[in-house]
Amino acid sequence: MASQGLVRSGCRRRIGNGRTTQIWAHPWLPDSQDPYVSTEQPAPNQGMVVADLVDDATGAWNSNLIQQIFNARDASLINKLPLNDTYDDLWYWEGDISGNYSVRCGYRRLGDAMAPNSQVWSSVWKLKIPPNWKNFMWITLSNILPTLDNLIKKRVDLVNVCPVCGLVEENVMHVLVSCTYGSLVWNRLQLPIPPFNGNNFLFWAELWLGGASALDCDVRGRICGVLHGIWSARNSAVWNGYLPTPTALCCRLSSSWAAWKVYGTGPRSPQVQRQSGLHANQMQNGLACYVDAAFHNNHQNATYGFLVMEEDGSYVAVANGPMVCPYDPLMAEAMAVSEALSWLKNNGYTAVTLFTDSAVLVTSLSNAHCFRSYIGFVLDSCIRLISSMPGTLVTHVR
Repeated sequence: MASQGLVRSGCRRRIGNGRTTQIWAHPWLPDSQDPYVSTEQPAPNQGMVVADLVDDATGAWNSNLIQQIFNARDASLINKLPLNDTYDDLWYWEGDISGNYSVRCGYRRLGDAMAPNSQVWSSVWKLKIPPNWKNFMWITLSNILPTLDNLIKKRVDLVNVCPVCGLVEENVMHVLVSCTYGSLVWNRLQLPIPPFNGNNFLFWAELWLGGASALDCDVRGRICGVLHGIWSARNSAVWNGYLPTPTALCCRLSSSWAAWKVYGTGPRSPQVQRQSGLHANQMQNGLACYVDAAFHNNHQNATYGFLVMEEDGSYVAVANGPMVCPYDPLMAEAMAVSEALSWLKNNGYTAVTLFTDSAVLVTSLSNAHCFRSYIGFVLDSCIRLISSMPGTLVTHVR
């Protein structure tokens, strides 16, 4: 029953023709926190479906009717939704860009629901550290790290004795910070970590990751790396029967951090050179079009812009304008590409290479048939336009 509630919490209605989605009964507004209409339902409007809000003559939202019926919040959200009457309404999963539910998506949503409201979370995502360290911190701060005490809570039959020191029961705070092995590691590295009294890892993390911490991002990143390294050493002891010495682990951690600082962050000139060559080769096929999208001001209004150039780099055209789009960066990028393709086709161009800074969008165009979310509308439109313009392609550029 709990799993059913989890799945229901992420289910949304994608509006196509609007004929099967009830306005007040279904979750269909583009708001991840509250997808239901908040306007009180007028008695005469019981049973209204979304199609009743569409102007039959134009196929667009009936803005006057929407303003009359709904409060400002609901009206704004409705007007941001794209309409496409060639599709039926359907259910999709809000936690995945393609709109498809998976166990992984459910697990992520469960972790988000369990996550406390803390500045620690935003601090972790802002750190320039390896992605696997960020994932590790998310799991640890959510208290779903598979320590022995957490496994016992999941009814795994085992004896809770720390596999590293063998002296006390294992929990997150013990294995990562206060265990004799971990203490030796922390002492050797001499990082300015706060005292670790008690078993509340989140409270301890707030002392060095929270907004009141005076530590710089470099030190915070190194602390995250040490925590990940200690957990990896613990797993080595459990699964391989081998525990590296504190000195060996400290040397490995220092080397890993130094390598990350050199190779893991910032632009790399060899990649830039390869990309420049890629542009030159692709532009030989015809025109080049650079496309981008953005959201502006507190109302998160979406806009697009594109620049068209000849093979030799000479100027052809530039255009920009607003888009009706919910706050979804990937969808905005897809709509911007669709706008550029439409302009190019209407002006008689073919064999155009479109450059976008969204690698996810380029990959999504190859799997458009899998999309149940609103992005599927736009991807289908892009594919139809590309098919009608021989030699045209969309590629990624940094």
